[in-house]
Amino acid sequence: MKRPLEYVSYVLKYIGSQCAQYGNAAAIPDGALALVFGVGALAVLGWALWALVWPDPLKRTALRPYLGMVAYSILSALMTGVGRAGFGK
Repeated sequence: MKRPLEYVSYVLKYIGSQCAQYGNAAAIPDGALALVFGVGALAVLGWALWALVWPDPLKRTALRPYLGMVAYSILSALMTGVGRAGFGK
C-alpha cells in the first residue's frame, strides 16, 4: 500500500466502470466518469442502508441476499485493487 490514493481511485473506478463506457463519445474521459459513478454508487448505497434497512429489522432480513451481493461486489473491487492499483491509470 505505497500509493493509497491510487488504490482508492482504482476501487472507485472499478465500481463505477459499468456505467461509464462511452469510448470517445463522452465529453468527460471514461476514467473520470467512472470515478464519479463509483462515488455516486457508494453514496446511493449508503443512503439506501440508512433509509431502508437500518430502521426496520424485517426489511433487513428480507434484503439480506441483496446486501450480500452488494458486499461481494465491493469486496471484489477491494481485492482486485490490491493486485492492480499500481499498474497504471
